[in-house]
Amino acid sequence: IFVSGLARLALNHYGRNRRVVWIQQDLARLEGGAPYAPGCDAFGLNTSTLLIVRASRGTDALWAMEECLRSSSVAAVIGEFTPEADIDLTASRRLSLAAQMGGGIGLLLRHKPNPNPLAAATRWHVTSASAAADRFGGLGPIAASLSLTKNRRGPCGRWNLLWNHH
Repeated sequence: IFVSGLARLALNHYGRNRRVVWIQQDLARLEGGAPYAPGCDAFGLNTSTLLIVRASRGTDALWAMEECLRSSSVAAVIGEFTPEADIDLTASRRLSLAAQMGGGIGLLLRHKPNPNPLAAATRWHVTSASAAADRFGGLGPIAASLSLTKNRRGPCGRWNLLWNHH
C-alpha cells in the first residue's frame, strides 16, 4: 500500500504523462506475490501507467532499475528484492545518481528489514496495524504502522496510517 501511494504521489508531482515501473526479482515475486491490477487501481496506482518487469537475478533487477531511473519518462521505479539480494552502498549510490539524472524517484521494496547501509535519502519500516471494524462489524480500512528510521532532511518518527483511496 505504502509503495503504491508513493508511486501515485510521484505521478502527481512529476506529471501524469510519465510511467511507473515495478521491477520484481523472481524470488521476491514468489515470496510476496505479483502486483494485482484491480488492487493497484484501488490503491491509486492506475494500471494504465504501470509497467511490470520481472528479472531472474538481483543484478539484472538492479540494472533495469538504474536504466529506468535514468529515463525522463518514468516518475517512479519500484524495485522489489529478496532479503538476500546484494544491494550494497555502491549499487544504491548508482541508483540515486540515476534518479537525479532522470528526475523520478526510486523505491527499494524488501520483505524483511535489512540493516546494511544504503545511499537512500530515507528508510522506512512498514508493518500492518489493526483498524476498527466498519459500521457493519466487518473489515475496516486497511491500516499500517510506518517508522521512518533514516531521514537526511529532517527528523525521524512513527505514524499509523489508515488507507483512504480518495
